[in-house]
Amino acid sequence: MVDDDNNFDEARNAITTGLRTGFAELYLDTLRTTLQNWREGKDALGRRWPEVTEETLQSRSVRTSDPSALLDTDDTRGSVQSESDIDLDNLTAVIGSSKRHLVTHEFGWPEQNIPARPVLRPAGTYARRQSVEMIGEEIDAELQNAEL
Repeated sequence: MVDDDNNFDEARNAITTGLRTGFAELYLDTLRTTLQNWREGKDALGRRWPEVTEETLQSRSVRTSDPSALLDTDDTRGSVQSESDIDLDNLTAVIGSSKRHLVTHEFGWPEQNIPARPVLRPAGTYARRQSVEMIGEEIDAELQNAEL
């Protein structure tokens, strides 16, 4: 009989656990960064959005007179926070909203003089930039703790 001393199962479990943990941390960090920067009038990458025009401010009937874009109510930001989700079984995550007007903010509406104030695309770029390091660190930590 052959004596099998490999630890493939332990290594596989460590990689799977590290991947899931790192993916969850990446999702939470991206969502947290997106929402925090939003409160400051910036996208997930820290770039300021163009301010709301005086004409738009005067047309508002209920909202505040704050010229910062996407800050007059918490409605849209709240929808992103509540509608975003992660599925660790399939390693998928969504940071988004069903609010249709977010499309206008994301891409702008030149015909109406509304500049693009992207929310979701910068969040995706932020996640992509952070992914290798965040997930890699968790996989490394799990492999170091595994009995290999």
